[in-house]
Amino acid sequence: MVRATTNDDDSTQPLSRRRLLAASGTAALAGLAGCASILGDGGDCNDDALVADAGDAMASEFADVTLRNRANDGAVELTVEVRTADGSRVLDAAATVDGCSAREYDEVWASTGEYTVTSTDGDGAETTSTVSVDSLDDSVWVTAADDGSVEVDVLHA
Repeated sequence: MVRATTNDDDSTQPLSRRRLLAASGTAALAGLAGCASILGDGGDCNDDALVADAGDAMASEFADVTLRNRANDGAVELTVEVRTADGSRVLDAAATVDGCSAREYDEVWASTGEYTVTSTDGDGAETTSTVSVDSLDDSVWVTAADDGSVEVDVLHA
C-alpha cells in the first residue's frame, strides 16, 4: 500500500491500488491527447489495430465491464448480464450507447475465475461468452460493431 500525505494536516492516509491505477490511467490518457481515440473521434471508430494496442498496454486502466458502440451512425441499446461460475449475478445493466462511445461499469469482479457474459442488442440478438478473469484488473469489452454484430473480448491486465 502506498502512503499519501495531504497538504491540510500532513497526516498520512492509505492510497488504494485502484485509486493509484486510476490516477495513472488519467496521466496515460492525458499523454494520448491529440491522438486518435480508442473509441473513435467521430471519424473511423473501427481501427482494430489501435484498439488492440491500447488494450494490451492499458488493460488495467479500463473499467471492469465496458459496453462499446463502434458504429458511427447512431446509438445502440445494449444489455449485459455477468454471472459467476456458480450462477450468482454480479452485473445486470442496460444502456443506450451513442456512436463511437462507451458506458463503463466498475467494481464487478469480486474474485478471479470464470464468468458468463450475456449481451443482448436492441434487436434481441443475444451473445453469450464464458470469460476467464485472471486478475481483478482485467476488463471485459462488450462491443456493438457497425455490421450489427456484438463481440465480447477480455483485456488481461
